[in-house]
Amino acid sequence: MKVADKSMERVKALPAANASAVTTSVDLGAAEVGPVGANLDVIIEVEATTTLVDTYAITLTLEDSADNSSFAAVVGGPAYTVTGGAGNGSAAASFRGYLPPNTRRYLRAKAAIPTSGGSSIAKNFTLKFKV
Repeated sequence: MKVADKSMERVKALPAANASAVTTSVDLGAAEVGPVGANLDVIIEVEATTTLVDTYAITLTLEDSADNSSFAAVVGGPAYTVTGGAGNGSAAASFRGYLPPNTRRYLRAKAAIPTSGGSSIAKNFTLKFKV
């Protein structure tokens, strides 16, 4: 059974339209996660929002860094979307994945909303881990 590690949890407000937001980084403690990444559950949760415009999506990605300052999308990492619909915004969503072995030491989550997608700054997204 895997247990949530609260010390690695990061929460950030969702962005406005035509913007992105990133969580603070988590130090994974090794230059690369290697095979351990396949055993580390990475979870991104998004609160329900009534402001996401129909057919527009919040795109959620993971970014890594070797030095905790220059971040890029995790090569081979997961990407998720939450799409607005029926004039109601979007329901809450939770995504679970694993890290590729080449994931670098520092990890953060990024949420992006396209132009005209609506501002969701009153709601949060969360990066969590289970070990």
